[in-house]
Amino acid sequence: MHRRKSKTYSTRKLDKATGNLGLGKSHFKNKLNFVTLSWGKKGEKFIWSPKSRAFSDVVTKPLSCLDDKMVNGIDFVICAGRAVTIPKRFQNSKEARSVLKCTKGASIIFEVLGTGGGRSWGVLWKDPKDIHFDIVRSHQIIAESGETDKKKARFSLKHVLDNNEGLLQFKNQNYRLQLFICGENNFIKKTATRSKKSLFVFDLNEHAFAMPIPKFCADDKWILINPSHRPYTPVISGGGANYNTVGRVRPSVARMIKDHRYKDGTYAPSAIIHVNNYSASGRWSKEQATRVFIKSGGLRNNKYVGEVRKVDEEGRTVFISRKFQINVPT
Repeated sequence: MHRRKSKTYSTRKLDKATGNLGLGKSHFKNKLNFVTLSWGKKGEKFIWSPKSRAFSDVVTKPLSCLDDKMVNGIDFVICAGRAVTIPKRFQNSKEARSVLKCTKGASIIFEVLGTGGGRSWGVLWKDPKDIHFDIVRSHQIIAESGETDKKKARFSLKHVLDNNEGLLQFKNQNYRLQLFICGENNFIKKTATRSKKSLFVFDLNEHAFAMPIPKFCADDKWILINPSHRPYTPVISGGGANYNTVGRVRPSVARMIKDHRYKDGTYAPSAIIHVNNYSASGRWSKEQATRVFIKSGGLRNNKYVGEVRKVDEEGRTVFISRKFQINVPT
């Protein structure tokens, strides 16, 4: 959906110990606690803070509405796709300190709007000494399934994977988090239904852009994070069947999690985290805005353990935040 590359921020150097972008430390060894943030839309316009793109208005204010029960023990916050502006030297700003106070120090993954209109994804995180802000993905590669066959898209994906873009890891954990933005799930979502050859919809050994097995999926100790922009509708052509059952069609992306090791040596994830925006007028859209699947004796949609909804004077739900706890590979 949004693929212009941001020229405003640079990607941080990889952590020397893990080779990935760091996230500080998680709270528990075998569990992952996180909060999602989604915004309601009327047509193409957001209801919450429609005239402001400032991080403090769009992200900090909703997170300031969360009580201790929601934020206690969480490891990160993942936002749906909504690009926001941030001040220069964000990690040293009042805004950064303020939002981390709301999350009790938990990291925040969100979309960033650059000065030239480019959109990237960044993470704000804190260690015992300092606050850090890093760009984890410089831009989105594709928006729709038909683009996965284009050589330019595959070369772009190869560059992303070769440079470990979007790969996150807690300093005290073995498992990894891999960020695929919105329609990039089309690179992987059809493999479970068509073949057992690879996690991807193309051959990693294809001569033009051959690549080794990406680090993130070299074993099953990884979690797919897939934030999206546009609310799904309960029809297959509208993307509704990506993460939800529509009629007799089961979730296409989620089916992948039932697989294990593919013939080319790639592995399916142990969990999938999807967060999207929603249509303020539709109950179905609100319920399906966040979907979390885990591999636990079969495919299972994980229910959230906490929720906060903000309703405006007109009775519209302007944002939804949900808390999840899942088991993770050790």
